[in-house]
Amino acid sequence: MSDGAVLRNQGAGWKSWKRIKAGVDPVAYATKACASYDARPAEFHAYIRALVAACDLEHRAQLNALVDQMPDDPDAVWSLFDDPGYELQIEDVVRCCRARLALDAARPAERVAA
Repeated sequence: MSDGAVLRNQGAGWKSWKRIKAGVDPVAYATKACASYDARPAEFHAYIRALVAACDLEHRAQLNALVDQMPDDPDAVWSLFDDPGYELQIEDVVRCCRARLALDAARPAERVAA
């Protein structure tokens, strides 16, 4: 925000999260943060798109944690998802796991290139 407030949405709407330090230009800070995010590899962006398509923001951290622990076992991820009333589709979990495996495979190449 122009007043230096940083907002975050964890699924229940935008809430004030932090404030940037005095003297830091909020526009420059946001531009730098966006450029840093956009510079990540294509596999990262594909994984994020798969997570976004799979579930809402409120459940995304839980899905990410499960996929992070078991990217090669989408059935286990789907069965351990801890919200019985939420309709998570196995096909979406499979896409997330495949995207995560591709991201993990691309990471060693990043380190060698750097």
